[in-house]
Amino acid sequence: MKSKKGFTIISLLIAVVLLTVGLMALGKNSADIIWMQSTAATRHIAASIARAYMEELRSRDPITLVSEAVTTVNEAGVPDASGNYQRTVVVEDFGTNLVQIRVTVNYPRARVPIFLLTLAFVNPN
Repeated sequence: MKSKKGFTIISLLIAVVLLTVGLMALGKNSADIIWMQSTAATRHIAASIARAYMEELRSRDPITLVSEAVTTVNEAGVPDASGNYQRTVVVEDFGTNLVQIRVTVNYPRARVPIFLLTLAFVNPN
């Protein structure tokens, strides 16, 4: 009797299953990488909005600073009703000529918002 050389149907099925599992894992990793890059870019924009607005607030006279309600802004930090970012400012008086300024920016798919905190000296004169 001659022995036949080659692949059996079972070995082919196992190879196809292993190949499918590998391709599915590769596809999931690619999707995760794209999601992480998108989230990182959005978080970077939110941090830029917070930094720019904090600098604007720090350039003002601290005695005139007040808390601000949620403002919807675009990627440039300009108020825009159709923007994807929400900016909030909280100003707290710490007494003895000191105020705390906190700028918070929420962004799409945010697990944790961006917030910046600073203290400003209020000159009583």
